Amino acid sequence: LFAPFVLENGAEQMLWPVHCVQGSDGAKFHKDLVTEDSDIVVQKGTDISVDSYSGFFDNDKKTQTVLDEKLKAKNIDTVYVCGLAFDYCVGYTALDAVKCGYKVFLVQDAARSVAPASEEQMKKQLEEAGVTLISSSQVIEDLAK
Repeated sequence: LFAPFVLENGAEQMLWPVHCVQGSDGAKFHKDLVTEDSDIVVQKGTDISVDSYSGFFDNDKKTQTVLDEKLKAKNIDTVYVCGLAFDYCVGYTALDAVKCGYKVFLVQDAARSVAPASEEQMKKQLEEAGVTLISSSQVIEDLAK
């Protein structure tokens, strides 16, 4: 586990433990998560032939989720990204959000990495892409304005 391997189609992917399997407890929202009818739930990772770190695209960039379409339909131009894992899904979602034209903030203390080395690599990519790394207290301060 946690080692790169090559799929039949030639794409390289990381071998992860089984997680977030559709229909399983691991894919459910936490019982304490507050949800609203207006929330947008985006399905990703639905193609077994390619991994999907980003909330916007599969890793091969051939398949796009509905996230960009839904955000633009609501005239949203700024996104705040947090969750697991900083160095994979969170980071690649932030990078793709920049590529889609959004102003992007990544909430560092609301994200966790898989490993320190990959965290440092992702942090460098985020900074180079123009993603603003902030804390949850900064988000709260901004919302209070």
